[in-house]
Amino acid sequence: MGERYIDVSYDEDNGIRLGDAFRVVGKHLLVCLLAAATLGMLTFAYTTRQITPHYQSSFTVYITNRPANQQVATESPTTNYLSSGDVDASSALANTYAFIFESSEMVSRAVKGAGLDGYDSRILDGTLVATKVEQKTPLVTVTVTADSPQDAYDIAVSLIDIAPDYISGIIKESSMAVVESPRVSTTQSSPSLLLNTVAGSLVGFVVAALVVVGKDGKNKNVGSKEELKERFGIPSVVDVGELLPLLPRHASRTIGVMDVDGKGLAASNAIALATSFAARGARVLLIDCDVSSDACSKALGARRFGGLTDLLLKHGQASEVVQEVGQGIDFLASGRPIDGFGRRVQDERMALLLRGFEKSYDYVVAVVPSALSDDSALVLADLFGKVFLSVCAGKTRKADVAETLRRLRLADVQIVGFIYGERHQRAGHVPLHQR
Repeated sequence: MGERYIDVSYDEDNGIRLGDAFRVVGKHLLVCLLAAATLGMLTFAYTTRQITPHYQSSFTVYITNRPANQQVATESPTTNYLSSGDVDASSALANTYAFIFESSEMVSRAVKGAGLDGYDSRILDGTLVATKVEQKTPLVTVTVTADSPQDAYDIAVSLIDIAPDYISGIIKESSMAVVESPRVSTTQSSPSLLLNTVAGSLVGFVVAALVVVGKDGKNKNVGSKEELKERFGIPSVVDVGELLPLLPRHASRTIGVMDVDGKGLAASNAIALATSFAARGARVLLIDCDVSSDACSKALGARRFGGLTDLLLKHGQASEVVQEVGQGIDFLASGRPIDGFGRRVQDERMALLLRGFEKSYDYVVAVVPSALSDDSALVLADLFGKVFLSVCAGKTRKADVAETLRRLRLADVQIVGFIYGERHQRAGHVPLHQR
C-alpha cells in the first residue's frame, strides 16, 4: 500500500507566486475597482465634512542692516548703495527676522491687532505662521495659515503693521521693506481634495487586492514544470518531441491523455499530439472517450453522435463511425451518452476494439475523462499503454492533481508524465472530411 499511496500535501504550499497574484487581481478587478471607488468617495466626504480647510496668505520683506531713514525707498529697496559687508550682514539678520515673525509673542499681537480670536492653540503650537529665508539674499517670506481666506489676510497685514516697531525694540540698527504684499486667497491650501481622494482610492484598491490575493492567490494551482517533476518524480512535456522518448519503440502505440478537472484540457492536448504525430507521417486515430463532454468534437468541428458508444453497443462497424481528418488523422467521437458507460468499457468489446485499432494505426490517442468525476476513467486509463495527465500552469488545482494521482496509483495505473500547458494555449481548428 505504501508504494501506491500518495498524500495530498502538494496542496499545502501556501506561498504566493507573483504571477498568481496578478492573475487573481485581474480576475477580481471589478471588486478592486469598486473598493477603490467606495473608499475614494468616503475619503472625499470625510475631507469635505470633517476636516477644517485652511487658507494661506503670504508676503515677502527685504531686510537691511541700516535704519529705515537711511534707505532710498522703503517700498522698493535697492542695494546699489550697499557694500558687500552690508549685504552679508543683512542676510544674517534675515534669520533673526524669521525667528521673530514666528515667535508666539509677535503672532499673538498680530492676531489681536486683526481683532481675531480662536487661534490660541495654533499660536502655541507654532502652526499659524511659517517663514522661509532665501539663500544668499536678505529676503524673508512669511506665510499665514488660517481657517478662512480673510483671517489669513488680516493676520498677515497685522504682522506687517506691528513688525517695524516690535522688531526695532529688539534690533536697533535694522529695517525691513515689503517686497510682495499679502493677498486674499481664492483656494484652500489644505487639505487637498484631489490628493486625498486619489490616496483613498489607491488605498482601497490595494487593500481589496491584498484581500483577494490572500483569499484566492495562494499557491493552489500548478506552477512550473520543474515544480511538478520535483514533487512527483514524473516528467512534464510540452511538445511531441519531448514525449516520443517516453513511448515504446515497438508495435502500435496507444496513448491516453487524461483530464484532471474535466475542463476539456485533455481534448486540446490530445488533438495537438495527434496533429504532431500526423505531421511526422504517422497514421493516427484520435478517440474521444469522454462521453460527458463534446470538447473534442467542438474543437475539431466534428459531429459528436455516432461514435465509441455505438461500437460498444454493437450498433454498426468502426468504418461507419470513424470520421476522417485531413493529413493522416481519423477521429472517433464519444457517441451518445449511455447508462453504465464505466461497466461497458470493462467488457471484452472495448479491448477488442483497441486491438483492432492498433493494427490499423501507428498511434492511437485517446481523450480520457477526469478520474475525479467519471467512474470509467480508471478503467480506460488501464487499457492504454501510456497515460499522460493534462495540466495547465496557473489553472489546474494542485489538490486535484495530487488526488488524481492518488486514485491512479491505488488502481495500479501508471502515469508516464504530465502534458504541461500554459493558460493562453489553445488547440487549433482541424478541418474534417467524412469517411
